[in-house]
Amino acid sequence: MGTSKSKEATEYYEKVFTSLDHPTEDDFTVHLALFSKEISYGIELEAVARPIVMKLVAHGVQNRCLSWLLRYCGKIMAPIVASSSVANETQLTCLRLTGLILRRVHALTRGRSMALLELISDDRTELDSSSELWVQGSSDVQKLCDLLLDYVTYVKLDVSTVITHAEVVSLLLSMCSSSLHHTTRFEKTHVDVFVEMILSYRQLEALVGVLLVRIIEWDKCPEQMKLQLYKADQKTNFEKLFSWLTGARKDVDSMNSEHSKDVVSPMVQDNCSYWELTFRHLAQLLSLLVIYQRGNKVNPVVEYIKTLKDGELVIFAALLEAISKRLASCSFLCALLYVLLHDHHSLLPDVLASDHTQVVRVIQSLQHLGYAVCTQEDSHEVPNTPLASVGSSRDDCFGVDIAKHALNSNTLACMMRAMTQFSYPFISFMTATLLLMLSQDLVVSQQVLSAFSRQSLPLRRTSSQELSVGASCLIVMCVGIIKALKDRNEQLATIYASGMNNIAIHVRDIDSYTSQRLLNLIVVILKKLQLFEREYQQATKGPCDKNPDIGLKDDVIQQNFSPYSGMQFGRDIQLPMSRSTEEIQHDAQLFLSLLDIVVDAFEVMLLRDLSRNNECLIYELLYHRDEIINLGSYNDEGANLKANASEFLENSGYFIPHVKKSLSGLLKCIFSYEAEIARTTNTSRRSEIINIIRRYNQEQSSSQLSQEPFSEDVRGGPLMSGSLLDIKSWMKSENKSTLMENSLVNPNLARKRTCELAYMYEENPNSYDFFAPFVWSTMLNDARLPGGILWCTSIRELPLFLCQSN
Repeated sequence: MGTSKSKEATEYYEKVFTSLDHPTEDDFTVHLALFSKEISYGIELEAVARPIVMKLVAHGVQNRCLSWLLRYCGKIMAPIVASSSVANETQLTCLRLTGLILRRVHALTRGRSMALLELISDDRTELDSSSELWVQGSSDVQKLCDLLLDYVTYVKLDVSTVITHAEVVSLLLSMCSSSLHHTTRFEKTHVDVFVEMILSYRQLEALVGVLLVRIIEWDKCPEQMKLQLYKADQKTNFEKLFSWLTGARKDVDSMNSEHSKDVVSPMVQDNCSYWELTFRHLAQLLSLLVIYQRGNKVNPVVEYIKTLKDGELVIFAALLEAISKRLASCSFLCALLYVLLHDHHSLLPDVLASDHTQVVRVIQSLQHLGYAVCTQEDSHEVPNTPLASVGSSRDDCFGVDIAKHALNSNTLACMMRAMTQFSYPFISFMTATLLLMLSQDLVVSQQVLSAFSRQSLPLRRTSSQELSVGASCLIVMCVGIIKALKDRNEQLATIYASGMNNIAIHVRDIDSYTSQRLLNLIVVILKKLQLFEREYQQATKGPCDKNPDIGLKDDVIQQNFSPYSGMQFGRDIQLPMSRSTEEIQHDAQLFLSLLDIVVDAFEVMLLRDLSRNNECLIYELLYHRDEIINLGSYNDEGANLKANASEFLENSGYFIPHVKKSLSGLLKCIFSYEAEIARTTNTSRRSEIINIIRRYNQEQSSSQLSQEPFSEDVRGGPLMSGSLLDIKSWMKSENKSTLMENSLVNPNLARKRTCELAYMYEENPNSYDFFAPFVWSTMLNDARLPGGILWCTSIRELPLFLCQSN
């Protein structure tokens, strides 16, 4: 019977949308009631919806059917808004059908404003004569948009109205989806008509205020509001018990299938509360509004948010708390957080003055989100993060079946996984930017980064139960830099490195795990520069001089261990065998620039203030001394290590000299502490070495206090001149102690540029080119929740994500 009714519903709507005569409102209402479940279920299928809407578009200009449908939808909404009541099942079906049609119309018209206006306007002569129509559309469409916004703004959201709110907001989001189907360039031929209507809403400020309040109220769901949506038919308790007892058994074919794990993929949620769905879509609507045409034109929503004062409409600390709680599962909220931090100049100081712990929570949420997307992108498994697990998992006595004939679970799960992973690069860039913005604030650095809290990062190795906020930032930034280098994303790597440099002076009590990540980052960069040096040498040799057996061998590349996810770094970014010197120089320049920034941060953490208890970081520096001191070692298979390294360094005139200069401060630091350790016997244990380092730092710190400001340590002579090739032999020579004593570093001479001048974030003038794809990429997986919107079946259908042509 379900299939027969679905077919009957399809035939009816095809007839309605292709006929020159509009149906009577009573007849249309009767059929809406008759086919309400079919609209909820099968008509959402791409294969069913596309041909129907194609016929509507083909005949819509002549019969004005879409305009009639929008006018009819406005008529049923008017009494609902006037009485602040709820919609019945037929009216909800109309809202659902209208949203489905508008999404398909936007896709078929490819976001062209004129094509859309021809379908929704009341009279074509009005379309040609009114220049205002580009923004306003028809009066009936504007009236419908205002009614939907009135319902969101003025009708109380409670257990009786939550379902109507859910359908109203879903329709508003469908109206805004024209942005998906054109590029981000601001063109008159591709105006987002419905978004412009929303922004011209007469009570826009009240709407924005309600949306902000809704974010704070998100977690305040009363028990009686746990009305549920389900992906499958609601089962009796006996059926649930039977499913639980037999759930471990799987079909034999599924067990033998290569993709059998997709059958039970948690990427598609079985149930979700209406409260969760409604508030999630309200937050998505606000995120779309705050980034609309950012950088291209003045946004009235942002202008209003900039004028808000703490406590007038919302309490800023409560707003940040609500955002931080939902950030990991609703990453589109990063757009709202960006606007609050970047455009509202008093919000951050007010929160720091009233409750700085909320800033700590925001930073921790950003860390968790950034770490998750960096470490899970290449995995076929679902991320071990709230990013893929939202909504309620509880069952109660209320339920609405919405997907009896929905997309195949395997197909939907694969699509949702692909769309979730597609959003990861955008999320990574946004979280890095937000962390950089917070790191450049001096008050945040002083009050927040040194605070200790229970670490929540899903680290793959055992680390301290408590980490300072700054140490957690360093871990995330190390992982982010490695991921950016693997993807050859120079901008992202620079953003993370700049943030690391900004917080370096304020981080203290760095634990051993964080220290290992930091040193491994430097080692990765150094080994990569060695490979570039070797490749450049080979590229500059004549054809007769090149040895085909001495190239960038896979086994050599794979020796570069990555601190990211325990993988071999080089295996992910293998370089081409034959490249021009210009290409090599371009790639090497990224690593050289990063090395400078990271080494600056290291020198500040190690030398600026010896009382910051960073002994573990010093210990790891000494542990990796060979990779830093012998930066030129290069081992070809079957060759003598010392001879090969000597030959390599003697001919290293391209990148290695710059590396030597950058590492000079760290070399001094290594010599200083090794000289102190050499004076003590029986120092083979790690704890003993840590104690020696701590005692030495305390002595040096006391010595600094007794000296005049900025006076030079009597032992702080320059690094011994000569080739770094000889350092290893110097360390083994009988004059080792003397040489190291002459190399002791004066902490007062550490570079001050990093400490005094923070790297500052500056927004790109064409920032909408990033913000629109970011927000929409995080919304594409909405269909994984019951009641969520299936925006597309393939990302390739969406011009928004295509590369912009010059």
